[in-house]
Amino acid sequence: MKYVLEYDKRVKKDLKNIEKSRLLYLKSELENLAVNPDKNPHIIKLQGNNPYYRLRLKYDYRVIFTKNDTTLIILIIKIGHRREIYKQL
Repeated sequence: MKYVLEYDKRVKKDLKNIEKSRLLYLKSELENLAVNPDKNPHIIKLQGNNPYYRLRLKYDYRVIFTKNDTTLIILIIKIGHRREIYKQL
């Protein structure tokens, strides 16, 4: 079961702020997320009453996303550095 990755319109803006050398790494990690999001040890559900999950990556980057198990869709909400990612949720 492979999930389909969809991106929020804000993600394009987030990716402009990331170095090109790190974009390839992020792309491969997002593909890994689509293959098996339930077995990744770096994914946790965020606290509170929200549907968001967090994927922790190297270089202190985080990916915030939602997951729909019935339609097999992962919606990427935000990508960024850990010190800035949680401010605008």
